[in-house]
Amino acid sequence: MNNERYFLTLLAGCLVGMLAVIGINRQIDIFGLYRNHTCEGIGLHGEERYSKYLHMHRYVPECFDGIWMGASLSANLDPSRIRGFRIYNASLMGARIGQLEQLYSTAVDQGADFEVAIISIHPYLTGETEKTDTHLAKKGLQSAMGSVSLLRVYALALIRKFKLWESKYPQNQYSSEGRNDYNRFFEVPDIVSHIQKKIHDPELTRLASHEEGLHSLQSLLEQINQTEARILLYFHPIPADIYRANREILDSYWTKITEMPLRHPDKVLLININQHPSAFNKDLSNYIDHGHLSELGQERLLSLMNQELEKTGHFKNYPSEKEPGHYKKPLNP
Repeated sequence: MNNERYFLTLLAGCLVGMLAVIGINRQIDIFGLYRNHTCEGIGLHGEERYSKYLHMHRYVPECFDGIWMGASLSANLDPSRIRGFRIYNASLMGARIGQLEQLYSTAVDQGADFEVAIISIHPYLTGETEKTDTHLAKKGLQSAMGSVSLLRVYALALIRKFKLWESKYPQNQYSSEGRNDYNRFFEVPDIVSHIQKKIHDPELTRLASHEEGLHSLQSLLEQINQTEARILLYFHPIPADIYRANREILDSYWTKITEMPLRHPDKVLLININQHPSAFNKDLSNYIDHGHLSELGQERLLSLMNQELEKTGHFKNYPSEKEPGHYKKPLNP
């Protein structure tokens, strides 16, 4: 076999192999991009930022009428507990506001018609300027055909399914609504002493003073406010001792957010949990550290939010138009 023929044979073999890999990945369709699925049939296994970005292309627009955005502080909240809506928790571990804006924009560009957008506010979310992930935007969808990131997701799915490493990758850590049940990894043994160490942490002041992050938040709010979606914007509860010691800067931070000019302010519900009559942040049983919520804290916060939603006429509890079922759109060509 001469060199030219060998090269053509090798090229043909590589092409066939590549097409086979693409075909297998399309058939597995772990992110729900290519085939019709039940809305309960798509899971989350790891590689959170990558997976949730790909969920924004079909799964979220076609199966949910609400989106919940925030950093890790809201990532462990169960969105199915909010009555009247089918909400996807798009919160990300270590998220900054620019990354959430990318998720939201992707979902809307793909036809998402959200009725409600819930945003968990904390200085951490707006305290750093981190732009959208351009690599994810350019290569994310393409990588679902075959990539190292996709292989990692497959590996994590198998590890969780067969309980091969429960201590690090528990089987039911993620829900199909995007919730990340990470509490076992974050809980500190002595919450009281842990909180005392955080009372005078200068990092909180620095984060709350970051103006550029607030501008990015306003940009996201303006995007949402141009749609028919209602916005629930809440200040995540900070343990009372930490909040009290930093009250001046935190109150100023929240005031700047409440005074952001929006085209339709009547569609926005603002809740500062730190000043709520329930005194939520004074009960340390609501926490597993200096901010992340315990199972009890999650239940109480979700109950409180349902109560607040019921009080206002801007949010109505009614059966979602996107009840659990099948994808609404035809198959992609």
